[in-house]
Amino acid sequence: MRRASILIIGLIIISIFWSSNSSTLHLSNIVMAGDKIYHYDLTIHSLTVFNDHDTPGNGEIFIKVLIDNDEIRIPKDSHYSMSDNDEVQVNWEQIFSIPSPVNILIEVREDDDGLDDSLGSFYLPNYNVTRKTFYTSNPSDAKLVISLLITITDVPTTETANTSSENTVEFWEFMLFIAVVSIFLYVVYYVGKKMME
Repeated sequence: MRRASILIIGLIIISIFWSSNSSTLHLSNIVMAGDKIYHYDLTIHSLTVFNDHDTPGNGEIFIKVLIDNDEIRIPKDSHYSMSDNDEVQVNWEQIFSIPSPVNILIEVREDDDGLDDSLGSFYLPNYNVTRKTFYTSNPSDAKLVISLLITITDVPTTETANTSSENTVEFWEFMLFIAVVSIFLYVVYYVGKKMME
């Protein structure tokens, strides 16, 4: 009787330790409440070229947007035919959401027979701007009018709550399994002992 009791107690202790560790592993793989999501809404309204870097004739101008390691060309697979002091309405918008702030680099380039010439570049600030004029690093070459809206939201707490509930159910299901096994072992031990008497 004493051995059976010790066996049951041991199984219960092991189950509690195992279940608590299992729950911790589950929680480490989810996005916890309190984390942030950064939502970006970037709009390039217009581009003005002061020096098209192409003589004679118009420059084949395009805009390169670099968001961390992702490069976007505007217009895609094409260019704007622009001469000195020309302006074009770009009206390009990009919306994306990421878990951390991001660096955004804007560059204006001239594309002629495979030879790219930079009209300058700049990084966007990490705050909201509305139709703000940005001059490239070569200020006599180009400028762009840009709007940037950044909003920050918390990760919904329901994601964490749902996962925690799932872990709680898994814990009690395992505890029930251990209890059934313990009772079964005790019955086997008791019956075997009676048969040997």
